[in-house]
Amino acid sequence: MQIDLVQQAKELWHDEFGDSLSFIERFFDLYCDDESFFFVAENGVLKSMLFILEYRLKIKGRDYKGAYLYAFCTNKAFRKQGMGSALLVSTERRLRELEFDFIFLISRNDLLIPYYNKLSFSSCFSHNMKEWAGNRNKSEKLSNYSIKSSDYFDKDLYLRFASCRDNAVMHSAKDLLLYGNGGYKFYYLENSDEVLAIAIARTSEDEIIILDIVSACKEKETMLFDLIFTNENKKLLVPSKIKSREYDKNSQLYMIKSLRDNVEVLPKELYFNLLLDK
Repeated sequence: MQIDLVQQAKELWHDEFGDSLSFIERFFDLYCDDESFFFVAENGVLKSMLFILEYRLKIKGRDYKGAYLYAFCTNKAFRKQGMGSALLVSTERRLRELEFDFIFLISRNDLLIPYYNKLSFSSCFSHNMKEWAGNRNKSEKLSNYSIKSSDYFDKDLYLRFASCRDNAVMHSAKDLLLYGNGGYKFYYLENSDEVLAIAIARTSEDEIIILDIVSACKEKETMLFDLIFTNENKKLLVPSKIKSREYDKNSQLYMIKSLRDNVEVLPKELYFNLLLDK
């Protein structure tokens, strides 16, 4: 792949999505290859691009192969020519050859939903962030538990907990390297020497945003939230499911499309834990 096209891709990404250059560099180190990076270029000029990240979907106890569409955009100078749609169609054709079952994405805003509807994507389960209204006086219930905050990410343990989820989209081990090297904070709920839950967070002076949490059971997730809330004494934001189509500005607008005619198994609630929050 030409170095100049890669540089153009980084610049287009930064211009379109405003992500930090450090995140873009980390992402390109992992995914700028022939398996993940699809683009249209002519005479050395990058016109349209997208990335495909492989994920596993676990639905009703069965595994499916999923492709997460990321950083899909077209250079402003070449828009309204059908270039982006043509790129997506050719990419889907390749994904079918590779036996992917689903392709999914997060729409940047609700104005793009009609565009994706025309490409046979449908809106699906979403969530937003809510403030945790915990009780800082649960000391007796939580007395046998402790939390450890760390910059170290136990990827293997995370994947073991996450594999217990059903009706969920699962991170790949490769994708989790973005978490491990991205300046995130990791919270571990412990009882004696055993870890019972892991939360991935982005932190600031005033608040903590939980991007994902995995655990041995749901009760342990609540315990970890309460202990973070108690120990850190900051505003705590956690993922909250939306069970209607009424999105707000904090919602993640997920859309999905089946790539195989015989795959029609989507539940009403499909949990996406792929928050590549920069």
